[in-house]
Amino acid sequence: RVQNTSHIQKDIERMFEKKIEIVASISFKTDSVIEGILRFILKAFIETMRQETFTINGFQQLEVDIYFARLVVPLLVENTLASNALLGQMMKTAESRCVQVSHLESADLENIARSGMQELSL
Repeated sequence: RVQNTSHIQKDIERMFEKKIEIVASISFKTDSVIEGILRFILKAFIETMRQETFTINGFQQLEVDIYFARLVVPLLVENTLASNALLGQMMKTAESRCVQVSHLESADLENIARSGMQELSL
């Protein structure tokens, strides 16, 4: 019964989340096209995540990936509002689909992401 209440609560939270238009006003400018593609990819990834269950290691990998994406997205597009909201939804989805949530320390997360950025010369 507790698990059903948890599912209902998550469904209610999902209903009240700010809806992000995936294909909203894409113009024929590079920045707009990249932003539209990015929104589409992130939303598709969120939907795929909702069907998965993550281990602690899988969750922590997603945590690193999402943190890294938050650092890289501003290099790709000017308007990061929708992308950051979708990345936030990804994190919430990962937390809800993880068997045991165990966040990385913020310093470790920062070091891993910065290391990745250096490897890619960003």
